[in-house]
Amino acid sequence: MGVPLAVVPIFGDQPGNADNVAKSGPGVSYRHPLRTLSASGLRAVLREMVSDSGSNRYRAGALELSRKLKEAEGVRAAVDSILELAP
Repeated sequence: MGVPLAVVPIFGDQPGNADNVAKSGPGVSYRHPLRTLSASGLRAVLREMVSDSGSNRYRAGALELSRKLKEAEGVRAAVDSILELAP
């Protein structure tokens, strides 16, 4: 949907998913939230994410990832791939 993400992972696969969001550009990961997350830090990131500035790297990253998912046929292609592997 082209929406930037601020990810606060707690358990399971969430930390890895959060890292992938940060690595691919559409958002930020607070992988260790008790050490890295603060109200002021989150406020600053969210302000940057909703900024209409042409240099909004989070929005640009989210739009680019959205474009790539659409080109790859997104969910439909993922489901088809999984069904091909299922017994």
